[in-house]
This record gives sequence, structure tokens and C-alpha cells, in this order.
Amino acid sequence: GNLIKLGDSDGGSFLRVYDLSEDGSEWVPAAPDVTFGDRRNFIDVAASEDGEVFIVRTSGGQYSARIVRLVERLTEDGAGVDTDGHRYDWVPVGNGGIPPIGNDAFNKGFIALSADGSTVAVSDYANDNDSGKSAGLVRVYRLDPATREWTQLNGGNSSSPLLRGNHPFDEFGWCLSLSRDGNRLAAGGISPVRVLDWRLEEVAGEDENEKGGAWVRASVDVVGGVDEDAGHHCSLVGRGDLLAVGAVKGNLQGTGLSRVFELRT
Repeated sequence: GNLIKLGDSDGGSFLRVYDLSEDGSEWVPAAPDVTFGDRRNFIDVAASEDGEVFIVRTSGGQYSARIVRLVERLTEDGAGVDTDGHRYDWVPVGNGGIPPIGNDAFNKGFIALSADGSTVAVSDYANDNDSGKSAGLVRVYRLDPATREWTQLNGGNSSSPLLRGNHPFDEFGWCLSLSRDGNRLAAGGISPVRVLDWRLEEVAGEDENEKGGAWVRASVDVVGGVDEDAGHHCSLVGRGDLLAVGAVKGNLQGTGLSRVFELRT
């Protein structure tokens, strides 16, 4: 792609996206900086596969994440417009925000985005919940094409143990990754990496059958060695049949290692 992104987390945070110049010699700002109107911290940032949708993990304020899309400036005849050094403007995706997921206004966590930008995973790895202090929590949202609202895919704080850590101080959500279509999730922390699939099912509604679903295990947990902290880094590849895991304290020297796993069915 020809876009790169930058998020600053010093309390005066912004999102800036650069476009590669036509001759490929330099990076130039593609759109005005995004600050969302206040000085909340930006913790993490991710982009869709086409480089048009961006999500920013925020701490404090009304939302735990904000989602925006780049829209090219065009004249009535379809020609590009560059009036202030920028080719694009920002518009919200859906209602533009994911509600807070933690029990602390300044929660800490990460984000992941599906390839088309329609599914978002958000974590609060220091979340206190039914599993204990700092057990960690993950929530997944999908953009409803009819309402243009971000709808949570099952599993709140207490209803889905699969989306939170097993024990106190698991810090579940330190690593977070979605498959290309957003239907497979990998997440981990101090504990092993857990891989889940979103499965649709028919749920009887009051008026008619409506689509529901649930998160189910795609495999057994991916467990590292003793004290390797193997759940701190993970990444699903493509449709989610390959999983890369980084153990920050792996190998005999404790300098870290990476492993790649293939899911075979």
C-alpha cells in the first residue's frame, strides 16, 4: 500500500496518514490530522487492507476506540481536489466510536481490524471482572450495514468467559488479532493464546427468527514454555489457519523467539 499511519501517545495525540508521492520520492500528509476534539491518549492504531479505514485505541473520554475512513476530495466532474496540501478528508465509520469496555476510564488495551474494516476487536488487558483483578477482557464489534451502528458480537463482561482471562492478572488481551474476514479471533496475555471462531446460529426472536451467534473455541489453547510470556504477541494470517506467536522470554537465553502454528482440521 501507499499509506502509513502514526499515532502519538503523549497526551496530545493525533492520527496522521501519509501518502506516497507520485514519483515515489517522499511521504506527504494525505489528510488533516485527526485528534477527535480532545487530548485523550492514543494507545494503538490499525488500518484496513485497502488503507482507507483506520481505528484508534483511545484511553479516557466517551469511547474506547474511534473509527474513521479516508474519502478523496473530488470536484463535481470527479477530478481530485488538493486545496490545502491534502487529497483526502476524514469521515466517521458508522457512529464513529466503540463504547468504553473497561471499568476504568483510562483503561489500557489494543485493537485489531478485519481486512474490510467492518469488524473490530478491542481489549482492556487490565480489566477487573468475574475472573479476578486484571484478568483482562476482549470485545468484538461488527458494523451493521442497515443501521450503520457498531454492534457487539456476543460476550459482555460476565456472559462469555471465552472473552476474558481465566485467572487474576492473566492480562488477557495483550495480544489481539482478527482473521481477514473477522470471524476468527486470537487473543492472549500472561496466559496462553486462545483462538475463537464466530459461529452464526438461528435464535428465536419475538417476531421471527433472527440471526444470532456465539464465540466458540477453534482449537485448544496455544501454550508456550514456562515463564515465556508466550501470549503477549500473536498474529493471524489470512483466513486464520496460520498463527504467529511471539514469546518475549523464549529460548534458553531469554531473548525471545517466534513460533508459527498451522490449524489442521
